[in-house]
Amino acid sequence: MTFQVEGGYLQVDPRVIVVHTDKVGKDGELLAAAMLAWEFVSEGGRTRALKQLADMLEG
Repeated sequence: MTFQVEGGYLQVDPRVIVVHTDKVGKDGELLAAAMLAWEFVSEGGRTRALKQLADMLEG
């Protein structure tokens, strides 16, 4: 099987929020898509990454 995968990144707020997107398709048909948002938070001199995921699967 051959699939087409597209991905992208968007910095919503530099050094704070980054959004990553993925799309998977075959023969021009969208099979799945996902969006992952990373939020980087400083806590007492350390940085913690918080994530939120939304996905869609055909089926």
